[in-house]
Amino acid sequence: MQNSTKAMTNIAALYRLWRADIATPGVGANMTDALEHPRRYHRYQLEVPVIFSWKDAHKIRQEHKGLTRDLSVGGAYVFATTAPPLDARIKLKGFLPPGGKALPARIFGQGQVVRVETLPGSLPAGFAVAIGRISFHKWAKN
Repeated sequence: MQNSTKAMTNIAALYRLWRADIATPGVGANMTDALEHPRRYHRYQLEVPVIFSWKDAHKIRQEHKGLTRDLSVGGAYVFATTAPPLDARIKLKGFLPPGGKALPARIFGQGQVVRVETLPGSLPAGFAVAIGRISFHKWAKN
């Protein structure tokens, strides 16, 4: 449990760094790049805790936690202290909590890692995944 709390604290720190970057003119999200390379699907800036997993080179399933920065039917960006390798096929699970306009839902997805970003010192900052399949399931109270 202590490792889980530490991992989420580290992910929250990565998120704060990203928020600071986009608040600084000329740093972070690049509008020119977005106009030159428009996305096929609208991305929603949505912070969802997720668990993602992939099989390593020895075919052993690795599982870690992250926090989405944005999400669409075609992809997502996930902040994480441990990132899967580029081109890894991953499984993604998340939960949209109640509140706001959205109903609570469980999210399941599969896709391929298309970009891994690092911080200075080669620390993982997060990764982009092209989602091949995603589904949302109504959260039922037991």
